[in-house]
Amino acid sequence: GAITRSLNQTINGGAWQLVASNVNFAAGTGGFAIIANNTGETNVVVMADAMRWSYVAAQDNPADNSVPAWWSDFYFNGAVDGSVDSDGDGFSNHREYILGTDPTDAASTLLTSHTLNTDNIQLNFSPMLGGRSYKLATTTNLADTAWTLLNTSPNITNTMGTFSITNGLTPGSKFYRVSVQLAP
Repeated sequence: GAITRSLNQTINGGAWQLVASNVNFAAGTGGFAIIANNTGETNVVVMADAMRWSYVAAQDNPADNSVPAWWSDFYFNGAVDGSVDSDGDGFSNHREYILGTDPTDAASTLLTSHTLNTDNIQLNFSPMLGGRSYKLATTTNLADTAWTLLNTSPNITNTMGTFSITNGLTPGSKFYRVSVQLAP
């Protein structure tokens, strides 16, 4: 579609002027904006110093366990229920959005692996995406619901994250889990 707006910047000029909001561009399309002099007036020109495109966090962070329209359009070519598990892998579409996995492919999962060194463990996971918060927790008993959050941040290499756990090889069983949330 197209949106046409007329602005007279001689009124409130010298500041950013909102031309349009909530305009979605489909991924992979040639969406564009044009500034033109369609006034029909002679000796009047159109000038613009710049155009500013603003990111709004709410477009990627739905509060109601739904999924963003752009994401739904990309995977399903239209609206989809965030609570449904479209590929039958045990994760809802909303959870797949948060994890960064493909909701149409049951084999697309958050992958983890580990490397043991002499004094630490490296826990690798992928994908690691922007706009998410990744945390590592540990427990010594899987029957216990109390997990201890570790004060560590992952290192990033491309779309892989790595948690380095020092003193992780002390005697006794330890279990680790990675939690993923949308960044505030």
